[in-house]
Amino acid sequence: MADNEKSDCSRILEQGKTPAQWVQVMSGMGIDISERTLRERANDSGAFYRLGRTMLITPAQIDKIF
Repeated sequence: MADNEKSDCSRILEQGKTPAQWVQVMSGMGIDISERTLRERANDSGAFYRLGRTMLITPAQIDKIF
């Protein structure tokens, strides 16, 4: 049953992270970027998904942003 539950997950919800989460990931890699800057770059490039007020960014969109 766990396999069915995994296959039912949205790729966006499974892989997407908020800008705050991406900032933490990048910080752990020694990359210093503010959440505000990341949000601005995502908005400028159109590389994000929005659910209500929540912004989600997938790994492929991070590549596009940078």
